[in-house]
Amino acid sequence: MRDSLINDEVISVPFDEGIQDLTKQLELNSSTIKVEGLAGSSRALFLTRLIQCTSRQIVVLTSDQNSGEKLI
Repeated sequence: MRDSLINDEVISVPFDEGIQDLTKQLELNSSTIKVEGLAGSSRALFLTRLIQCTSRQIVVLTSDQNSGEKLI
């Protein structure tokens, strides 16, 4: 039996509250989290805040190299 690490739950919360919730999820278990719907510079802001709030390592996957370079 294979257990999925991906949570398909969709939630909409204020930005900082969302960061805090994701940080708690990451600290409590080794969840894989998929985030969609962030536009423009909110992607980089989200990653910056998430990195600041957690002691866990974070891997970011983007659809292509150009998308990844826009985060820097």
